[in-house]
Amino acid sequence: MANVFVISAISGGGVKVSSSDTTARYLSQKISVTAPLLASILNSGSDEIYQLSLNMTSLDGRYVLKSGDTITGDLTITGDLTVSGTTTTVDTANLEIEDNIILLNRGETGSGVSLGLAGIEINRGSLTNARLLFDETDDTWKLDPGDGTLYKIWADNTDGSGSGLDADLLDGHEATYFAPAAHTHSFDSLTNKSSGTGNYSTDGFFTAGRGSGSVALVVNDGAGHASVAYNHASRTPDHNGNAGRISVNVHSTSNPAAMTFKLASSVTAGTPVTPTNVFRLREDKSIFFTSLLIQGTHKENGAFYGGSTDPTNSSRLNYDGYFYATRVYNAVYNDYADYIDLPTGGVSYGVAYTIKNGKPKIAQKGEYVIGIATDTYAFAAGARSNGMPIAVAGFVLAFVDKVYRPGTLLKVKKDGVLTKASWFDKIFNMDKIIAVFYRAEHRSKIKKGEIEINVFGRHWVKIK
Repeated sequence: MANVFVISAISGGGVKVSSSDTTARYLSQKISVTAPLLASILNSGSDEIYQLSLNMTSLDGRYVLKSGDTITGDLTITGDLTVSGTTTTVDTANLEIEDNIILLNRGETGSGVSLGLAGIEINRGSLTNARLLFDETDDTWKLDPGDGTLYKIWADNTDGSGSGLDADLLDGHEATYFAPAAHTHSFDSLTNKSSGTGNYSTDGFFTAGRGSGSVALVVNDGAGHASVAYNHASRTPDHNGNAGRISVNVHSTSNPAAMTFKLASSVTAGTPVTPTNVFRLREDKSIFFTSLLIQGTHKENGAFYGGSTDPTNSSRLNYDGYFYATRVYNAVYNDYADYIDLPTGGVSYGVAYTIKNGKPKIAQKGEYVIGIATDTYAFAAGARSNGMPIAVAGFVLAFVDKVYRPGTLLKVKKDGVLTKASWFDKIFNMDKIIAVFYRAEHRSKIKKGEIEINVFGRHWVKIK
């Protein structure tokens, strides 16, 4: 049995402790023990105090037993607290910790979390606990909402291809499946594209229907500046048949802007061909390189049209040069005139004129006639300024002494008025017969578009 320290006396505020080898287990004396005395006893060496039954009322509530004690009030520890057990339970409503970082998995000696996971688990009562964990296998934070599955939490090191996050997928594809915003599509990639927005741009050609009579937008392909080429890109057909192009001289800085239409018939695929210029639109004029055929029958003021409807409008159409036609029908009026000097006293339209002393004069019976003054001519030659139009061909309104049968030969009777030629004139004075009666005019006025002619009793005759 170990030695028993016996408190045998108290003197001078201290306790005399002696050692005895006795079998006595209890000391019956009641003494008061001060704190220094207790500390002396506890630190007296390796000998064991078996039991000390003293009346130590002055120590109650001041010290905690080394085993199995309870603190009922507040506890302040000024030094460090180390708990060496396996489980620490804090039974409190609120837990406040001053440190801004909580260390978990203390004492880890491996490279990373040896157990694979570390984190916080939340008790959810009757439901499965939720967990916030760090997964050492892929260096990511994960969340278990209570279904037993660990879901990755997004972070700077968990985005991008292969992260598995839904944010990286579009219709089930990773980001690498799609082209970046700066990507430029090749035109092959537009195959079967039915619609789209924005602008398409290329420094080459844009061709549709290659190999089957294509249409292409081309620039400087050897046959013009900027062109729409029909089966003629780079001057070479890709299909047997016909070809053509519309070209604009976009690069010219000295010539007027022009759009030229070109055509080629019976071309052979793979064989270069130079189409024929057909028509050219310029800023200052339009040029036809081939015949112009008008087939439209729509009648419109100032426009060419086909069909049998007589023109009635008065829009002016000028032609500077020679005009040739097999026949001219119902041109603005009906005859062809030549301008001569203006006679003294003015012009009397519809009467016959002769020349005397170099000046025009109204013809009289038996005189040679140069023509009939006309205000119904379709074409006129000569200087109009200070001139008189004399009908030299065609149909003209003339003063006739009476209405005759169509085809009746006419000569001058008096004061430029026409009359029927006699049989004698027909045999011996044919050079004095001026016209042939055509038809009577019963209207008082003739209106051609905006121009109105007073008839004054005249009739239509044909100049011989």
